[in-house]
This record gives sequence, structure tokens and C-alpha cells, in this order.
Amino acid sequence: MKALSLWQPYASLWAVGLKRFETRHWSTNYRGPLAVHAAKNRTMKEYCEDLIYGSDGERLDPWGGLLIAGVACPDECFGVFGMASMPAGCVIAIGNLIAVWPTSDPKFRDHMKALIDIGACDPREEEFGDFGPDRFAWELSTPKILMPPVMVAGRQGLFSLPQGWLCDGREAA
Repeated sequence: MKALSLWQPYASLWAVGLKRFETRHWSTNYRGPLAVHAAKNRTMKEYCEDLIYGSDGERLDPWGGLLIAGVACPDECFGVFGMASMPAGCVIAIGNLIAVWPTSDPKFRDHMKALIDIGACDPREEEFGDFGPDRFAWELSTPKILMPPVMVAGRQGLFSLPQGWLCDGREAA
């Protein structure tokens, strides 16, 4: 199975369906099942400081959610995985990569607006990514959370998970 590593809180936002698009500076022709890997990108001390204080020294965003790495993180991202914080260094969900859109394509903007209008996309979507020029929006549908998350080493880019990575027979919830 293919996987993509994302830093927190983006991995959890994508896994719980609050973030439908992950933006990258590169595209892919791959479509199909995609594991959402939460990257282990910070020291535990840095991660805990962000959880407690937020990256800019403020604990709460204007909507009352926690700020992590400067991103307003809704409460739906916490407690989902049976942990007080968001997991890192593991696969947390499996979804389907259904499209990759150039962010400058007017059809993409119309598509995202239509999804927001019908409630299939969070109105804060653009706050959760870089939708600037020369970027690509990877669209994930039907994410299913893995309980508990599966510890797997991540990599940069789109990568293949090792054979037997989900060897206990569980399925995504």
C-alpha cells in the first residue's frame, strides 16, 4: 500500500476528515488506497510545548481550538486515537486518493467551493494548506481511522509500506 507522511496536526486533520486536501509542490499519477502517516518530525519537548503553548506562545485560536505549528487545531483531532495528543511516527488512517488538482486550476476552486457548499469539505480548508500558485491539492476521500495507530517508519514523498505492516488482521474503523 502507498503512504504519505504528513506533519501533525495535518495528518490528524486529514484522518478525521476536517482536511480534505493535502497540498504539495509535486503531483502524482497514483490514485487508490493511501495510508496517512503521521511524521515523527519534532522532539517530544517541542511537540509538548506546542500542545501546551501553541507555536506562537498562544494556547487558543480565535475559535477556541488549540494552535499547533501555527495551525488552529479543532478538538476533533484530540482523543480520537485513544491518546491525549496526536500520534507521531505511525500510520493513523487509510483513505482513497481520488484526485490531484493544480491549485491554480479554476475547476479546482469551483470543486472545492461546491464541496464546502454541500458540507463535504470544512469551510476552513484553505487554512490547513498552501493553496498558492504552482501547488497541487491531493484529494483524499473516505478516511478510516486505524485504532490503535500502527508504528511504521515514514519517508519523504509517496512511499510503499513494508509487506505485512498491518499484520494483526485489523481493519480501518
